[in-house]
Amino acid sequence: MEDLTSSHSSLTLLDPTNELHLFCLHYIFIPRINRHLHEWKQAWIMHPMRSENHQTPYQLYTSGMQRYVGSGSALASEMFEQMEQVSSLLKFHLPYIKY
Repeated sequence: MEDLTSSHSSLTLLDPTNELHLFCLHYIFIPRINRHLHEWKQAWIMHPMRSENHQTPYQLYTSGMQRYVGSGSALASEMFEQMEQVSSLLKFHLPYIKY
């Protein structure tokens, strides 16, 4: 990305002090960056870890949360409530991110 911005700057096409230019960069690149971050996150949480008997981080998280659900722990119920709230906020306020 640095090459792209530096090449534009050298051609005087991109003015980093111009709000419209910055908006255009954000409009183009933020969805792309978010998509790549989402893909990376999905790959990371699904990779098996040798030190954890080849379970993925997602499997470890899920099994840990399942242990807490049945225990009546306030921590687990708070965690699930917060996850639902964040999920609903993201879906309504960031429509360009695909889940």
